[in-house]
Amino acid sequence: MIRERPFVPKWSIVGSYRPGAEEHREGVFKHLRHKGLVSDGIPRSLQDRATGKLAGQVRLYCVLNQDAARLARHGLEQDAERLVKRAGEIERSRDAAVVLDAVLDHVQLLTMNFDEVISTALSAAAANDRVRDALVRVSERIDKARASSKALTAIHRIGFGRVTGIHGDLVDILLQEGRSVALDADTLSAHNLVRIGAPLALHWEKLGKGQAFFEAEPGIDLAGESVESLQGRFAFLRPPPVTDVWAAAPTITGAVSVERDVPVAR
Repeated sequence: MIRERPFVPKWSIVGSYRPGAEEHREGVFKHLRHKGLVSDGIPRSLQDRATGKLAGQVRLYCVLNQDAARLARHGLEQDAERLVKRAGEIERSRDAAVVLDAVLDHVQLLTMNFDEVISTALSAAAANDRVRDALVRVSERIDKARASSKALTAIHRIGFGRVTGIHGDLVDILLQEGRSVALDADTLSAHNLVRIGAPLALHWEKLGKGQAFFEAEPGIDLAGESVESLQGRFAFLRPPPVTDVWAAAPTITGAVSVERDVPVAR
């Protein structure tokens, strides 16, 4: 089973509010905090394992803050505030503390690509039954909060899967429910997801009529299912080995069904 990260660094929240923006990120985050559109987060200290000394500090936030940022970008701030409240409740839960403490036991260094570090650490920590159970409960609370927001479900979808093939600048992804996805490699490269077997979460966001925004993020591998076993369970849906990527329609790009001769969005 593949899930998303239940907790993220603040830069992930900024990225959902202003996709692609690399400058003034701290200012954007402070703006969201000032408007009450980000929860308090969970602060933790990192220790150097060799010396036992303080190596740094980190504050992680419930992933619902990213959904709140998406809603705020659409001008739906009241709906965003409700999700922020739910995020704060999850952050203060005992399960959140169990998950965060286990994650930081597997993190030694803060890097620019902290999203990938967190996902790898979560996958490792989930080998412990207690941590895995807490992680599942947190994920279920996140799912319920999302489902309760009609504003969010109107503009956002999420799917989980693995990379099963790489064909130049196109990457094949098989979602857990059996649907096939083709995405541009550039969409996945920022999080080191252009590799066979990489678990990931795909976000689809409606921007307007006929327009959608796709966001790929590292996923958490809770079951260790191989690419081969995943393909085997959905063998009847696998496309034939042809050069025309659309020959095996219907497939999907992101979360939208497409048919033959539909151009790939770049």
